Amino acid sequence: MERLEARALVDHLTGVANRHALVSRMESLLAQNIPCTILFCDLDGFKAINDQYGHHVGDDTLRVIAMRIRDAVRADDLVARMGGDEFVIVLEHTMPGEADEIASRIAAAVQEPIGDHRLEVTTSIGVSHSSTSGEASDWIAAADAAMYQAKADRRRMKVNQE
Repeated sequence: MERLEARALVDHLTGVANRHALVSRMESLLAQNIPCTILFCDLDGFKAINDQYGHHVGDDTLRVIAMRIRDAVRADDLVARMGGDEFVIVLEHTMPGEADEIASRIAAAVQEPIGDHRLEVTTSIGVSHSSTSGEASDWIAAADAAMYQAKADRRRMKVNQE
C-alpha cells in the first residue's frame, strides 16, 4: 500500500514529484508557518521539439530536464512537474540571493545540449518569495505570473515579491 501511495505522488514520465505532491508539501509548509521560495519554470519553445522530432524525443527531453533541475537544486528542495513542460521548485529556508543563484543554476543546466539531436532548450523562471499566509495555489500563481512576465520581457527570470 505504501508503494502505491508513493507512486501517486510521482510524475510517471519524469520521476520527480507531481502536482499532488507539490500542493501537499506546500500545504504542510503553510501549516508549519515555514516561508519558502517558489520557482516556476517553463521550457521555452518546447512545442517545436515535439512537432519537429516527435513526442518520444519530447518525452526524453522532459526526463533529462527534470533530472538536470533536480541536480541543480539542494537535496531538500522539492522539484515537481506541473504538467506539460512546466516545473515548480519549492525552496525552503533560503538566504537572500540564494533563490536567484539556484534559478541561475537551473537555467544553465537546462540550456546544455540534449541527446543525439543536440537540442538546445531554454527556460523562463518566475520567482515568488512567500509569506506564511495564503494558499498553496496563491504561491504557485504568483510564481507563474512572474514567469509569464519574464517571457513577455524576454528575460530568463523575474521575481514577484509579495
